[in-house]
Amino acid sequence: MGHAERIIAQLEAAETELRARDGEVTGELRIGVPLHEGPSLVAPAATRLRALHPRLRVSLHGVTPAAGRESVRLGELDVALTARYSHVPHVDGPGLQEEELITDEIRLAVAPSHPLAERLGPCRTEELADLPWLLDRKTDLGRLALHVCADAGFAPDVVCDIGDMQAVLGLVSLGWGVALVPDLAPDRPDHPVARLSMDGHRLQRHTTLVVRAGITGSPAVTALLPLLREAAERLATARRNQAAE
Repeated sequence: MGHAERIIAQLEAAETELRARDGEVTGELRIGVPLHEGPSLVAPAATRLRALHPRLRVSLHGVTPAAGRESVRLGELDVALTARYSHVPHVDGPGLQEEELITDEIRLAVAPSHPLAERLGPCRTEELADLPWLLDRKTDLGRLALHVCADAGFAPDVVCDIGDMQAVLGLVSLGWGVALVPDLAPDRPDHPVARLSMDGHRLQRHTTLVVRAGITGSPAVTALLPLLREAAERLATARRNQAAE
């Protein structure tokens, strides 16, 4: 952490302590929300937060996970929802702390008509060497897919480098290729896919809340965290029930 960032963190920590002594949740909380999955997790928690603490101004801002971290670091946002992926190196940003909310598995998505869709057990990565892939090399999920393929001794044939998960699921459903998809990524009702475990790999996504170090103990952040965890557990339960149907 640089000298200026340390000073900012100290000033924010002092202000946070004063707010915590007051006991009332007031001021403003600016939350960074990634598209698609973010609203289903953040919106219920933020709505309850507003109802419980009407004197707190809550605002939501659409961001990518990487941009969310940087916006929090620069003070443009107070907190942001983001994610870490197994097997993908991650460097902690200066002046930031992360609170883990939920962990979900990452599986291989294939079209319902694909022969692998009938597989009862996990599939081996080597079986996917000649298949077209959908992945975005600029995202951590795309880098995870590249790692899995490289570990199996091949470079994937990437036919689509779109990072939008809903677009990817739609194209997988139409038979464009295969893709790695987190369990909590919602299905598209009009574009079903089959999701398969990967043999020999424990692939996980850790969804976290990034917070600037100086405000981790603020009344607003302290009030938000349990609401986010409750929303995450409800989302996970609904996804498990859907998968079991």
